[in-house]
Amino acid sequence: MTSTNLAEYRPATSIVESSANEYDILSDSISGDLIKYFGSRSSSSSHFFNDLTYDTREQLPWALGGIIDKHKVLHPAYGKKFLISDGHIQGVEEGYNYLTVLMTEDFSKSITQVRATIRDDLGYTDHTHTKVINLKCSEDLILLLADVIFMGSEENQSKDDEGRSFKAITASVLESHPATSDIHFEVSNIPGNTLVRIRVDGDLIDFKEYTYDRLYETVDVAYNIIGGDEASGSSIQGNNLSWKEPQSGKFIYTYNDTQIEMRVEFAPRETEGGGDLVCRITSKGEKSSIRKLDKAGYHPVQTLLIKKHSSKKQGNILFAGVTGSGKTQSMYSVIDYLQDLYKSTRKFVTAENPIEMNLEGVSQVNLEDNSSASDNEMNTLTKQFERISESFMRLDPDIMGTGEIRCYNSAKFAIESARTGHVCFSTIHAASSCDVPGRLDGFGVARSVYQSSNTLTVIIAQSLVRTVCPSCSRSYDELPNNSPLVYSLIQSLSSLELLEYLPNIRFAKQGGCKECNYSVDGRVGRTPVAEVLAPDQTIRNLWAKNEDDLAKAHWLNTGGFTKLEHAIYKMCKGILDPEMIEREIDQLAVSRLVREELNVSLYHPEV
Repeated sequence: MTSTNLAEYRPATSIVESSANEYDILSDSISGDLIKYFGSRSSSSSHFFNDLTYDTREQLPWALGGIIDKHKVLHPAYGKKFLISDGHIQGVEEGYNYLTVLMTEDFSKSITQVRATIRDDLGYTDHTHTKVINLKCSEDLILLLADVIFMGSEENQSKDDEGRSFKAITASVLESHPATSDIHFEVSNIPGNTLVRIRVDGDLIDFKEYTYDRLYETVDVAYNIIGGDEASGSSIQGNNLSWKEPQSGKFIYTYNDTQIEMRVEFAPRETEGGGDLVCRITSKGEKSSIRKLDKAGYHPVQTLLIKKHSSKKQGNILFAGVTGSGKTQSMYSVIDYLQDLYKSTRKFVTAENPIEMNLEGVSQVNLEDNSSASDNEMNTLTKQFERISESFMRLDPDIMGTGEIRCYNSAKFAIESARTGHVCFSTIHAASSCDVPGRLDGFGVARSVYQSSNTLTVIIAQSLVRTVCPSCSRSYDELPNNSPLVYSLIQSLSSLELLEYLPNIRFAKQGGCKECNYSVDGRVGRTPVAEVLAPDQTIRNLWAKNEDDLAKAHWLNTGGFTKLEHAIYKMCKGILDPEMIEREIDQLAVSRLVREELNVSLYHPEV
């Protein structure tokens, strides 16, 4: 039987290693407990030897001298929910095969599958002479032991298995927190600061602490090996990870029959001898999952505007928002809509840095900043945008994308593509739709370009806000009569002349319920709140004259509404609660203040 020795994981005062697969139990109490354990349990029992869960290696009552290697066990939960040791235990009763099964308490329900594993995979068919001891262990302890065992063997240190630690950590994150959008691998030589943290529904939470050496190697190997696997579609900036400069790339790999895609960014922590590798998860399946435009969370009026202007023969569609606002995913949703609309009669090409998600039917070019190469000027992103824009024009495209606008050349590419008879998609960091002209000013774009109807055909600016749980959220009359939340809401609704919607509005319940997995704040999932601005000629003329406030007033007077007002619309439908809106977007009353300042009528959601 192939196994890996873990005899060093034993309490030094009670266990002495006899051989690779034998241990002496020197403690009479442990021997007695084992005799009672076997004497009291029935053949169908799955109870544990220990009452309290073992969380650390030091708590294990005897040495685990022979952990079965992973390739011998077919069950997919092996190394995650359970492990098996086949070491012989001396000092109990001779003439038996003793198997120690370390498993999580919840996995004990699958004891029948464990027995099948012992019988079919490991060949222990003699039930008369085989005794199984179940130890209740935490999932973290099993994962830790599995990492040591499966990474420690010669076989698993081969090139084919490099990156296993990164993949295992990611798999553990996604199993325990399926809604994770980002994983932060934070490496620091300051004690306690080497962490894996995760972002779930917009909030960053600690996942687990690691040793400096372990996480440093995990990040280094992942970037160089997983990122360097071009055959799988991965790509990285540079030939390997430099711990002294920012770098970016894309990871694509398969783990446990699931294809994972990530956009990765690395930033150094030079004074701490480490760095941050931030992995944005863009796909967790065999095929990239793109949200349909009709299900993207926009207001019905906004969805119609997006469909109308994105399906024109030429124009510029710009997605604005801060980091993590979902703008790239929304861009992919619109591209997906156009692919369905045109049925393979249009050519799609994109230039991205890096490619965030593989899109079927789209020719995607990965732009890489190689400014550290010998001819650094020609390898900068600026020069690459110049070259790719010239190249794209010769590919006979209909619809193009530039990824993120972050410099003059990418901005010029987006604008010129639209003016030369194409539809062009881009993203930009901007807080609102009306801030976009000012952002483009900073990149050196002349205001005169806005006179053209094909420049900035439609701007979609958005943020993501956590939604209340529909099961445990409460209406105002379910809260105490003196609730400050209700009092504040009534004041805001009165100011906005929207008191009629008070019965529709929901308040999050702290601690949540079963349906939201007992969310701490009673909220689960996120929804976009957006502005969709399709400038008419009046707005274009005002932008060209640098009169942005007048342009905004005209937009609001002709049916436009802000992100805050889209949030108010969703609040009046019972999707968002007022407390989260005021925390993430703005005070509800600001809607009135802005409109009064611009001398336009109040917003009414018409739910």
